[in-house]
Amino acid sequence: MKKDKAFYYFLVAVVPVFLLIFWCALPAVADSGREEALREYRLGLRLSGEQEYDKAVVAFTRALEMSPDFPQALNNRGLSYMKLNLLDEAETDLIRAVEIDPGYYQAWINLAQVRYKQGRHVMALENAEQASRLSPGLGMPFVIKGLVYMDQQQHDKALNAFGRVLELDPGYSRAYYYKGLIYLEQGRLESAVRELDQALTMDPDVPDFMLGKARLLLAEGRLRDALPYLDRAIEGLPRSVNALGFRASVHLETGDFFLALDDLERALDLEPENPVLYSLRGEARARLGDSAGAISDYDRSLELDPQQSGVYNHLGIAYFRLDQHSRALEDYSKSIELEPENAQDYLNRRTTLYYQGQPGESLADLDRSMSLRPDSATAYYNRGSVNLELGNYEQAVDDFEHSLTLDPGNPSVRSSLGFALVMSGHTEEGCRVLNLACAEGVCFNLDRAREEGICPGRRRAE
Repeated sequence: MKKDKAFYYFLVAVVPVFLLIFWCALPAVADSGREEALREYRLGLRLSGEQEYDKAVVAFTRALEMSPDFPQALNNRGLSYMKLNLLDEAETDLIRAVEIDPGYYQAWINLAQVRYKQGRHVMALENAEQASRLSPGLGMPFVIKGLVYMDQQQHDKALNAFGRVLELDPGYSRAYYYKGLIYLEQGRLESAVRELDQALTMDPDVPDFMLGKARLLLAEGRLRDALPYLDRAIEGLPRSVNALGFRASVHLETGDFFLALDDLERALDLEPENPVLYSLRGEARARLGDSAGAISDYDRSLELDPQQSGVYNHLGIAYFRLDQHSRALEDYSKSIELEPENAQDYLNRRTTLYYQGQPGESLADLDRSMSLRPDSATAYYNRGSVNLELGNYEQAVDDFEHSLTLDPGNPSVRSSLGFALVMSGHTEEGCRVLNLACAEGVCFNLDRAREEGICPGRRRAE
């Protein structure tokens, strides 16, 4: 009985006290968990601000373990994933953030950015529009819209979007930069200069802006002027494949082939599956006389993207230099198949046919090239040379005369015209033209004529 009373006393008196203590402690435990989640969240914000995105993800994840429905932690972990280019993970977090808080406009903006990066343009536009509805005064949704429209080549819509950004935030220099790129794409160089210079005036140390200015100078043909901007862009963006590729292209044009190779090696370390970089490195190697190395790079470029007509053309040139004319013909023909309106490809194939002893067959390619580019002095000169070899002297005279009309200061063409005139029976005029060409330094056709007993006078001393 005493035990029963003791047990009754325990149930009635002691247990309620313990239960009261337990329930009173629960809010403190919950508050402690929330506070710990906030500490991890704040740590994640600091780490992401320091661009330590891997560590930021860890901190945000710890915060979410303690508070799974924490939309700000989901948003910022999604943003960190986006910075790490883990776009699927970013999308999952951001979708969950807006499910928990449908009015969270910043999460909608970040979701729009992720979907833009994924190439899901329709969804990106929808998410940006939702952010605008939630907060009409924001400029960022219009930035995303403008970028989508740029990718879609809808230039007028893009310009309107960036114009709207500047109405909402006149200090957003990147909108000027994007407008400059659009004008550059359209070939409206004066407008591009205005916008890109404005961006640089507002933020002179932004590497992207320097790269944009360099691209503008390249479009104007000012290669040397572009180099300092490319150098500064690469200092700020040492992992920018675009900047390295542009600088390599400048070095190729200015004859600094080893510098071009250095930039291309760096770029390929960053993007080893980029077909354009292999094509450019092939060109650098070809310029340095390494035809075999160039062929290796061109082949790799075509493995990655077999639809590059220009690379087939370069490949044909490399094989031609190695006297592998049959293979060169195959590559020129493939280039023509992919881009049948490129006059230079026909000229290159014609040269190979000519060297293979097929001057007649080469005429068809010359005719096609000239129909595409009737102002090409070289094409007329080449066709004149073929007609001269085939004994079509009058046609050769016509071709050389037309070539001289287009390029009146070319002594090689003048010399060939003189020889064609001689062979067509216009000896006096032909000898006069041959002597003019020889006075300009091109004498081999005059020597040929004198060896045949034409154009009296002593042969030129060797």
